[in-house]
Amino acid sequence: ASIFRAQRRMFQSKLLHSNIYNTSFNDIDSFPTSFFPIADLIFHQLASHCHEKNEYSSLLILMVKIKECGIVPNKSTIRALLGLMNDLPSLDRESFIVLEELVIFSDLKHNSSELGFGSLDEKSKFEAYYRILEYYCDTWNLPEALSMFVRMQQSSSVKLESHHYVMILAMLAETGHLRKDAPSIEGLDGIYNNSAGPNLFNEIVAEMANTVDEIDPSCAVRLYKSFVMGFNDYPIHFYRPGHEMIDTIENVPISRCAAKRDELVACRVWLDKSTGKCPITETQQHIMPLSSNQRKIIHDDLFKLAKEEYNNSPDKKHKDSSDRALIELQKFSQWLAKKKDVSYTAIIDGANAAFYKHHLNNGEFNYRQLKFVVDALEAEDYKALVILPSKYVKPGFILSDGRRQRLNEEDLEIMNDFVSSRKLYVVPA
Repeated sequence: ASIFRAQRRMFQSKLLHSNIYNTSFNDIDSFPTSFFPIADLIFHQLASHCHEKNEYSSLLILMVKIKECGIVPNKSTIRALLGLMNDLPSLDRESFIVLEELVIFSDLKHNSSELGFGSLDEKSKFEAYYRILEYYCDTWNLPEALSMFVRMQQSSSVKLESHHYVMILAMLAETGHLRKDAPSIEGLDGIYNNSAGPNLFNEIVAEMANTVDEIDPSCAVRLYKSFVMGFNDYPIHFYRPGHEMIDTIENVPISRCAAKRDELVACRVWLDKSTGKCPITETQQHIMPLSSNQRKIIHDDLFKLAKEEYNNSPDKKHKDSSDRALIELQKFSQWLAKKKDVSYTAIIDGANAAFYKHHLNNGEFNYRQLKFVVDALEAEDYKALVILPSKYVKPGFILSDGRRQRLNEEDLEIMNDFVSSRKLYVVPA
């Protein structure tokens, strides 16, 4: 803030001694107090115009004039400018500097209580933070990336997700800063306790474990490829030449074999469901039991969501009660409660599974495909339950295109097996 005050006084001085501003005022202290509020209002109007018209080049000129005046823009101006910057498909060096300056403005407005500034739109600021973090990571600017990441963590209204952590870990892995022999990263004092190596990895992952429940497949693939890149001369468990080209989670190698000493483990793992232990590293997985109160909250939220989704569904029939979804879900809940000797761990949307890529099966309901899904889950020790609309458990039914499909003997056998083995729950069509 002191820098902006100094710039403001410099601007006032230059303006007073120029021929542009014709006035009888002789010194800065006599400068009209109305000037900056009016300038702030003008900047806001111009910023809104830039955002509405998507005029990035005009924004660059506007930013020069804002800094020249030594003004910290009001929150509406910052929001409009951040909106335009966040809409840019990619950042070059120039646009990155502008976005960084806007975040500084935003932080001044948010944190400088001495200036009487109100709070800003946290979502817009977080989007800007993310774009800056992405730029730092893509350019391997490690100290600034980690510093920005911590600032994001400290943003009270935002919850970091898996891809934010993966972006940081991937950058550190690719640059070799998670290796045992990694050089220290300068400028991390006060940010992390460890400046490089496995201990820095452990520190970040420990934070991640308290925030993120799971890593989505695309993030897992990126992590795998990043470790393969950064540890290319290191013994990697189950790695084979060409694995760095993998682009889907299904192709990431999977193992149940114990790792050798000092071997990097970067693969998928078959967990022992009875112990929760990783067979490769002997690491015990966290157990996340739900309290009775948490179960009740999830139960009530699920019922509320079911009612809202059903009432907003285009398939809802006008004669249907708005409580129909609640009634059917309650029936299902009671049915599950009676199955005390069975604990289902995988519930399958049978119609979606059976019609998946239906054009390859003449557009028909495919019981064999549904059985394949059930068998695959059971092979991994899941207890599967199939949910099917009642029309598909009849010998014949009408398809969406008006054709009639009759189940053959194999289909009927699969369906009857689902019923007899208590793998099927039927809902209204």
